[in-house]
Amino acid sequence: MRPDAAGGPAPVTLRPPEAPGIPARLQKELRRDRPTPARRPGDPRRRRTGRWRRPAAVASLGVLLGLAWLLWPATGFDDAARARWVRLCEDYRTWYMPFVRKLTVTDRATLDDFGLQEVMANVGIPNFDPRYIAGGDMQARFEDLAADPPRAARGKTGRARTRASAASLARLRDTFARWPVRRRLEAQRDVLRQTGWTAAARRITDALAAGPPDGDAAIGPALRRMAAVETHTRIAAESAARLRDDLAVLGRVNDPVLQAFRDRAAAAARDGRGDPDGPDY
Repeated sequence: MRPDAAGGPAPVTLRPPEAPGIPARLQKELRRDRPTPARRPGDPRRRRTGRWRRPAAVASLGVLLGLAWLLWPATGFDDAARARWVRLCEDYRTWYMPFVRKLTVTDRATLDDFGLQEVMANVGIPNFDPRYIAGGDMQARFEDLAADPPRAARGKTGRARTRASAASLARLRDTFARWPVRRRLEAQRDVLRQTGWTAAARRITDALAAGPPDGDAAIGPALRRMAAVETHTRIAAESAARLRDDLAVLGRVNDPVLQAFRDRAAAAARDGRGDPDGPDY
């Protein structure tokens, strides 16, 4: 005890003893039993809790949108679009794929020789295949795709590809239809039929039916056959046309002898006599 400034004894200060520390195990128990206070705005714990809610909400929205996309009917797939799709599937099944399967390297050269190069510009475009348009299952049957158009075919992109594919097939067919040899054969057939030379006309019909793109015959030989038949029947068609014109002139002459000759000649033509492919040729 020190004396104070006045020489008297200094006051005594009593301090309580320090409380012993609470063991960690008991602190954990106390925190667990402590009531949770209300969370205030801006509380970090509140922010942490909201972090998982936003991704979950976005994921839920994505699932709902996906279901809506699958279940909602595709807009724009009207009756015309459906008919175009069905026709495309049928064309691929009935004539286009058979045509492509039998197309050889030699056939490609024959197409070039006959001025049909545009055919190859519309062959082998994978994006135009209905199976590709429908989603890429190349094992799918064209009949099934036509009966139940998949959503990929009914959507905007699928409809655009269907139109492009149909236009490509139309160009391919039109290239064969505009081939000068085919056009001359069709004109010759009409003249021979009108004259009554049906055997020669039938020969032309058979050659046209076997030719591409619909015919079953090999492409190159079928084209060469059409060219040969056209050369053979050209003279016959010209003769038939002259005979028809001559008979028309005789019909305007008022002479019994010439009238009788005209009638016999017309009957002979109708019976096929004079037909270069007939039995009397």
